[in-house]
Amino acid sequence: PAPNRSPINDTLSLQAGLRYQDTEAEISDYVPITESVFGLLGVQPSPAVLSGGTIDYDALVFNLGAVVQLDNQQSLFAGFNQGFELPDVARLLRGAQPPGSVPVSTGVAQPASVDDSSLDAIRTDATEFGWRARSSRYEAQVALFYNRSDKTARFDGQLATMLDQDQRVYGVEGNLTYFTEGAFYWGAACSWQRGETRTPGEGWQAVSAWEVSPPKALLYLGWQGPVYSALLQVNRVGDYDDAFDDGSPNAVAIDGYTTLDATARLRLRLGEFGVGVYNLLDAQYVTAYAQQAGEIYGSFTEVPALGRRFGATYRIEY
Repeated sequence: PAPNRSPINDTLSLQAGLRYQDTEAEISDYVPITESVFGLLGVQPSPAVLSGGTIDYDALVFNLGAVVQLDNQQSLFAGFNQGFELPDVARLLRGAQPPGSVPVSTGVAQPASVDDSSLDAIRTDATEFGWRARSSRYEAQVALFYNRSDKTARFDGQLATMLDQDQRVYGVEGNLTYFTEGAFYWGAACSWQRGETRTPGEGWQAVSAWEVSPPKALLYLGWQGPVYSALLQVNRVGDYDDAFDDGSPNAVAIDGYTTLDATARLRLRLGEFGVGVYNLLDAQYVTAYAQQAGEIYGSFTEVPALGRRFGATYRIEY
């Protein structure tokens, strides 16, 4: 059920929730990818089949939050939330080697059956503290967060492994929007986070850009009228080399990039029409995801992002 917020007094309110979650995944018999490749090459006339199975995990999780109203415009908030999820089953079983498989050395132990796999649910405890303010002239918010999980999913080349070691992600994010006396407004938003896994004998080690996002910043200037509106927005994705500097497996130093977008909207008698120019300056760059994918899958996946592009939309709300 959704959490219920209860005012304690004019200053403090609390919310709490309790949730029982049951996660089940049914896996049919299938031929692992390595066996399929060997079959196409004629190395394995009769590819081995991995016997399917069912995995089931359940947990009782809860959340708790509080808001302290400092005045009519400002408040402090804090929250604790538990999450429970099953990782990407397909990725974790991609390199399975059932009985009769062609032996393949991957450097990572691969399961011979579903029951033999390292599939396990990941439980995460998330804590957040922050401040927010709102008035007729501005909206602002700053939040600190710390998430800790009891498992780590690691990608090693084409394969993935579930590691029985803690992982934590922490960081800060904030945003500000200021409204002028006219129709103009401007604002900014930013976020920074670091993710680490507790490696045996080495302490905390940064995780790759697939587990955490590089630092991001956003600046925008807009104009909002009764019929027309326009927005100019600068997007910045920063460098991320924490995992590379820590010597983490499959880590790559991510190069940042900057793009500029411009959009405009027109309210019609029925619906809304919009146009946009994205990557207005035709910046040449490779997304953080593609840079990381190039390290995992090979340079053929490290393709450049789209250049300048145009778009038009028409929307009706009903």
